[in-house]
Amino acid sequence: MPCPHNEISIVQRSHRQSAVAAAAYQSGEKLFCEYDQEVKHYPEKRGIRSMRRNTRRHRLPRRNSTKT
Repeated sequence: MPCPHNEISIVQRSHRQSAVAAAAYQSGEKLFCEYDQEVKHYPEKRGIRSMRRNTRRHRLPRRNSTKT
């Protein structure tokens, strides 16, 4: 069975790093940073699968309403 692993790194404002930019880079999504009022987006990043999926909403099957 494959064992998933994650790489964790600390983002520090004192080193001029942005947590929003890091999240936008890793997720491949456009994110707005309120700190510097910029949209962070990295379209040249390859190999990212979008978090958005075309999924149908799963609904529970309806129960037969029988009155007794």
